[in-house]
Amino acid sequence: MAVQMIATHEAAIECLRPAIVADGSYNGMEVYLKHAERLLSIYTRQTAVLDKHRSREARRKERAVRESQDEGRQDTTTEALISEPPEGDRPTDPGRRQTGLSAPSPSPVRDRRIVAGR
Repeated sequence: MAVQMIATHEAAIECLRPAIVADGSYNGMEVYLKHAERLLSIYTRQTAVLDKHRSREARRKERAVRESQDEGRQDTTTEALISEPPEGDRPTDPGRRQTGLSAPSPSPVRDRRIVAGR
């Protein structure tokens, strides 16, 4: 893209040089100015495309930085969760050790349709 922009700008400048020569005719000057105007218009559009591309790249870089920062935050959050047990798993008495066993679950209730079908 940069090479195209340089070539377009150089061509526009080369079209402007003969247009400013004092001994040139009016028609010749008009033709050179039209060509220079077209080339400079193309150069302006190329500049806009380059700016758009650069801003897109900048947004991608910013997004990558934010994502890496978020990953760092998630890693520290995960470490905190691993190193510190949840509130319900902490023993109430500091001298008493928790076994990790819970109360037995209640027996499942029978389905009435099965009992009624007997």
